[in-house]
Amino acid sequence: MEESEKYKIALAEVDDVLRFTDNSILSKIPESLKKFISENKMENYITNINPYMQLKYQKISEEAKAILSIIYQNYGI
Repeated sequence: MEESEKYKIALAEVDDVLRFTDNSILSKIPESLKKFISENKMENYITNINPYMQLKYQKISEEAKAILSIIYQNYGI
């Protein structure tokens, strides 16, 4: 798998995690970042995000974990 494909998949996973995130948390993330994620994700990739399971138990890529970690760290979530 190409590196760019890995990140497109990771952005799809991040987008899904954010889709299930409470609005009070989402409001702290800049619209420009959310737009970037949405525009650069792999459109046809179906994630396995379960909105009823804690994030630490989700089977997501290491790249998605890293992106989410940066988002949480930078925006005080």
